[in-house]
Amino acid sequence: MRQWGKWVSEIREPKKKSRIWLGTFSTPEMAARAHDVAALAIKGGSAHLNFPELACHLPRPASSDPKDIQAAATAAAVEWKPPESPSSTATSSSVADDAFSDLPDLLLDVNDHKVDGFWDSFPYEEPFFMENY
Repeated sequence: MRQWGKWVSEIREPKKKSRIWLGTFSTPEMAARAHDVAALAIKGGSAHLNFPELACHLPRPASSDPKDIQAAATAAAVEWKPPESPSSTATSSSVADDAFSDLPDLLLDVNDHKVDGFWDSFPYEEPFFMENY
């Protein structure tokens, strides 16, 4: 983080001393997503990512040109929205609530719902360690 409260991101070009400037961002996550886009563009599948689980959802640059990599990195940092999971939609959660509301209560108190004679069919035995110690 810089002194002024911003996060920066850059990546070294392969086999060169130069770097591709990806930008200055307001959060570390934004800078990390920008770096992930650039790393995927430059290193492909061998890239070490900050968010490997999001790799397939990140934008891809139009080419390997540094300007295209910068543009895709900026888009990932600023415009990117996390993929919506099926359980987070309002319709699926209301359907799930309806599906479980009709189930019987399975957490019944055992003492209130005894089956007469069921436990009596099992012989009671003292634990073996009580006799030996």
